[in-house]
This record gives sequence, structure tokens and C-alpha cells, in this order.
Amino acid sequence: MKTTATCAMLWTCGLALALGASTDAHAAATANFQGACIWNAAHTQYLCNFDTARPASSPSNCSGSFVWKYQWDFDDGSTLLTGNPLASHTFLDGPERVVTLKVICWSGEIATRSRHVCNRVGTPGCIKIDGRWY
Repeated sequence: MKTTATCAMLWTCGLALALGASTDAHAAATANFQGACIWNAAHTQYLCNFDTARPASSPSNCSGSFVWKYQWDFDDGSTLLTGNPLASHTFLDGPERVVTLKVICWSGEIATRSRHVCNRVGTPGCIKIDGRWY
């Protein structure tokens, strides 16, 4: 088993090694997610569900380790730190939001991904508010 990586916290390395995880410095964490958003009846706010296992072809993961926490920033002053790969958030009607996911691995690796949520016309590649997964 390689132990070439320098871990930020010794207990993290010790736990990773005890669980049989590699601490290879070349292993890379990835952060990815999709969202499905829908307006409320009055069009004054919208609910978004986010899933870090989507798309199935490229889910969030920690190579040689496992995810410790998912940290979400919803770009409206709200954040969420959870061990759950699923998150929901309600946005008030307003400007487009940039949702950011940070995947924190037991090995100490961190990966980040940001995506736009479009509440008006829409930006190519954004999460649209129409109830479908993007």
C-alpha cells in the first residue's frame, strides 16, 4: 500500500489506512452533480433537488477513499454541510444562482464544482427550472 501522500490531518491518514484506503498522491477526487428545479404555484420561489450521484457516468467520488462530507453553497447566504449525497434548497425568485458543491474526502482530498441555476431565459448548460434533471 502506498503512503506517499501528505495528509493535512494525521487522524485522517490513520483512519484511511486502517480502512484499507490508498493515500496515493496521484488519486483524484471529483465533484459533480445534477439538479432538478420547479417553481411554486405563485412563481415566487423555486425548489431545487441536487444529486451528487448524477450523472451516473460521472458521479462525485473520492479515488482510493470515500466521501466524508458534501459542502453546498447556494449563493444566497445559505450553506449546507452534510454526509448525505442529496440536497434540497428553496430559492426566492431573483437573480440567477451559482450553486457550488465541495466534496471532502476522508483522505483529505477536496474537489469543487459550480453550476448555474437559471430562473429566467437560461444560460447554456445551466440547471433549468422545469422539473427535469440537468
